Amino acid sequence: MNMDQNNAIVNNQIKHFKWVKKYPYIVIFSTLTLIYILISLLFDRFFIESNLIALLKSFSFIGIAAFGQCVVLLSRGIDLSVSATYNFSGVFCAVIIQSLGLPAIIAVFICLAASVTFGLISGMLVTKLKLSPFIATIGMLSIINGFSHLITENNPSLYLPIELRLIGQGYIGPLPVSFVIYICFAVIFAILLHSTVMGIRLFAIRGNEWGAKVSGINVNGIKLFAYALSGFTAGLAGLMDAARVGFAWPSTGVGYELNSVAAAVIGIVSISNGLTTILGVIVGSLFIVMLQNSFMLLNISGYWQQIVIGITVLSIIAFSRGIKINEPTE
Repeated sequence: MNMDQNNAIVNNQIKHFKWVKKYPYIVIFSTLTLIYILISLLFDRFFIESNLIALLKSFSFIGIAAFGQCVVLLSRGIDLSVSATYNFSGVFCAVIIQSLGLPAIIAVFICLAASVTFGLISGMLVTKLKLSPFIATIGMLSIINGFSHLITENNPSLYLPIELRLIGQGYIGPLPVSFVIYICFAVIFAILLHSTVMGIRLFAIRGNEWGAKVSGINVNGIKLFAYALSGFTAGLAGLMDAARVGFAWPSTGVGYELNSVAAAVIGIVSISNGLTTILGVIVGSLFIVMLQNSFMLLNISGYWQQIVIGITVLSIIAFSRGIKINEPTE
């Protein structure tokens, strides 16, 4: 069999999968629906109100962090310091309230400002020192984690005041406050990415960074914005999670950087071509949360959960790139 025949066979096989590329959300929603049906058949506990509320809250925390990660991915970067910022925000808020006696609202603003600052530092390492995003944010991950342990001295009893717990434990009607906040952020990010000049420029950078520079776009400035935004969303998600349990400790968000990346990738955020929608990130976040909830109901070790998420992400990226590389030109 010659090379042309091999190519013809591959191209014929790829054509059968082009509808997947054209309508990716049909595939993802179908998968989620199947998971939902299986879980509901296997576990009566899935429909218990407490489980559904916990599902919504976890979805909100991961989803908000994933929105910021989505913007960083569009800027041709990645933020692996998300979990560290997530941790730091909650413990720093508790420490300054207990140590300085600041009102909760002021402490929240200080913590979010610190989170944005960490994001800006990551952005400057990438744009000014020309470090790779992976190296820069891994370094920041270690630094921020060090600060978290330093200010708490590994003390797990960092309780948050009742007024701050509202964002993690309160309700607006039947919905958790955290989920309402998530919906607001989904709308804001949808407008940002698809209806503003900033969104257009982010997509331009994702598609061709050099071309964006030549066309006059301030690429470095937009990258700084992306990392600062990622820091903000990670810090806010961390505060909300700490408020949910009522206290903070330095290891709260371990693994959240991978969950936020996974949510973006599973939501058909193609790292190779920058095709991104907020709907995709929402679907990806829901996939991660439902997977976590299923493993919890099955009493399966969280380590297996990490393995499954990793395999899923690698499979989706490999499948997406395989279609792109082998797809015949029209």
